Amino acid sequence: MGADFLMSACPIQVSKEDAKERLRKYDKNFVLDILADNFGQEFDDDEKSEYEQAIEWVDNFIDCVYGYWESGSRETTVYYFRGVPILVTGGLSWGDDPTDAYLPMSVVETLELTVESTFLTEHMKEWRKEQEKA
Repeated sequence: MGADFLMSACPIQVSKEDAKERLRKYDKNFVLDILADNFGQEFDDDEKSEYEQAIEWVDNFIDCVYGYWESGSRETTVYYFRGVPILVTGGLSWGDDPTDAYLPMSVVETLELTVESTFLTEHMKEWRKEQEKA
């Protein structure tokens, strides 16, 4: 058994404020489903709703990603693809995250919060249609 290489890449095309605004525009259950399905993340604080906890959790990760972007980090680097800056992290994993930047970047990347146009926006429309049928 060996280590696996894991990598996360976040194109940085919008401001931190725009990323946080996009998060709040997503359907509540859609966000919770993505976090549960992709990261096994569930929220169980009795004082706040699951959605409030999820927003707080992702907000902190947005702050982390833009902190890495603005100040640099030994755990991240920036590549440019067709003029678009892409914040990258990764490394070998033995069942854990390869860097401290990996989980925050993976969550923000999966939710497509830092890009101008998103696949998820279109996917969410389809998801809503399916939910309405159910």
